[in-house]
Amino acid sequence: MRPRLGGADAAAPRRHGGAGGAEAREVTVTTPRRFDGVYSVLVTPFTAAGGIDLDGVARVVDHAVDSGVTGVVTLGLASEVGRLTDDEREALVAAVVAAADGRVEVVAGTEHAAGAPAARRAAHAAGAGADALMAFPPAGAAEAQLVAYYAGITEASGLPVIVQDAPAWTQVRLSTDLLARVGREVPLARHVKVEAPPTPPRIAALHAAGLECIGGLGGLYLAEELDRGVTATMPGCLFPGVYVEMLRSHAAGDSQVVQRAYAELLPLTVSLMSSLDVFVAVHKHVLWRRGLIATPALRGPAQPPDARQLDWCVGLAERLTDRFLPRSRGTRPLG
Repeated sequence: MRPRLGGADAAAPRRHGGAGGAEAREVTVTTPRRFDGVYSVLVTPFTAAGGIDLDGVARVVDHAVDSGVTGVVTLGLASEVGRLTDDEREALVAAVVAAADGRVEVVAGTEHAAGAPAARRAAHAAGAGADALMAFPPAGAAEAQLVAYYAGITEASGLPVIVQDAPAWTQVRLSTDLLARVGREVPLARHVKVEAPPTPPRIAALHAAGLECIGGLGGLYLAEELDRGVTATMPGCLFPGVYVEMLRSHAAGDSQVVQRAYAELLPLTVSLMSSLDVFVAVHKHVLWRRGLIATPALRGPAQPPDARQLDWCVGLAERLTDRFLPRSRGTRPLG
């Protein structure tokens, strides 16, 4: 069995009633710890018939593991989470946990517009073997309701939950004071994936409030985020090995390696972050062309890049993939 992220400091099991009247079960509430390393956010591949490409899921997880990541993230925004059924969500978590097979940590998204369904999703993910959770906030919640939302997720699962602060996509703006309150009142929710630009000063403010920060936005601000004390980041899944190298080089004091890699990645990163569908479409086309997934399809309604933008981004991504894949640990030939 894989250790929970809380490690040896886990509290005694507590018995919780299942959300929505589900059978009560014991939940071990763990002590939070700092996230370190690269957590690769996985896209959700689809078959030609429109279902989830489970074989492709396993291959993409293997690719991330071979690249030396600390963990993988499923049911994030880049996973087309809003286009999946509840049954598909559960199948996807199970498939990612099975593919990871204890080699890396698994973080599962559990967001919902209401607290009880979010808690049910959290309980399921924990039961399926996820190591941590991530959830962006529901729209329209008052401060006390938001605290209760994250408390419900942690109580249902016993797992650390990362608060995803991504207002461009969620349309919810979270103040530093509110995030600090969540972290104080829900100790397992003191980690924030910071995606409210400009992220470096935001990270400094959150650190000053006693919170732990994880980089996001596809690595758009990663070089400066590392200088602000970030020790974990969640990029995509094209070439996660280069982000692993950047974090290791920064820890070793080699800023030149970080700056060179960042400069090479930046033109593509800027284009990818022009929209979520562009980000997903380019990832899928590159993974498809390398033989890892069955199709590059997005679920509709979607607004993928036009043919010219797609060709430009995919061409640059493939050149960078050829450049960076040799750095990955044990990467086998692809495609």
